[in-house]
Amino acid sequence: MIPESPESFADRLRPATKTEQTFVDPRGRRWIVYERLTAFAGGFEESCLIFESPFAIRRVCVYPKNWMALDKPALERLSWAR
Repeated sequence: MIPESPESFADRLRPATKTEQTFVDPRGRRWIVYERLTAFAGGFEESCLIFESPFAIRRVCVYPKNWMALDKPALERLSWAR
């Protein structure tokens, strides 16, 4: 089986319409940030932020409701939250 590229996985995660933010990290990598409803085992669903770049995808499920108002450095810090 051929492993999926990050782009094809990200395309499956990305909703048809979304509100998004972007930022560039200190390494010069561009990140797109958007909200998505994520399904977990047992049928549990939770809204999470998806941080997507050509190199990685991160999911953060505990985040402030005003995440769209955060400045770029705050978004980058949030992307590392667990």
